[in-house]
Amino acid sequence: YDATIDAVTANGYSVFYDGWGNKEE
Repeated sequence: YDATIDAVTANGYSVFYDGWGNKEE
């Protein structure tokens, strides 16, 4: 999937999905 690292959190990565426009932690 195409995604960019939005931020690194203590629990893992906050990733922005380019195709979905959603954020998942």
